[in-house]
Amino acid sequence: MKEIKVFSESDIPYDVLEKFGIPKDAVEDFPENVMRRFLSGKSTPVMPVYYTTERGERIRSFSRLVLTTTENGETDILFIPRWKTSELEDY
Repeated sequence: MKEIKVFSESDIPYDVLEKFGIPKDAVEDFPENVMRRFLSGKSTPVMPVYYTTERGERIRSFSRLVLTTTENGETDILFIPRWKTSELEDY
């Protein structure tokens, strides 16, 4: 059985989140139940994220966030995008 990793607030890679339009104070304002899930490696509710394309366009998207550990033992973020539609042929 896979060991469940519990993270602390100091493990959160705020620099990565900041690149996607989620400032540190927004993370610190997560409701208690959302923060508890997030720190236990479970996904957050769907939230808006932003990124800038190579052409400088700012794109708004929606994703769930999950804390994970890399092979090097560092904490990283997984973004699980929300899709409004999906083609059946893709499956």
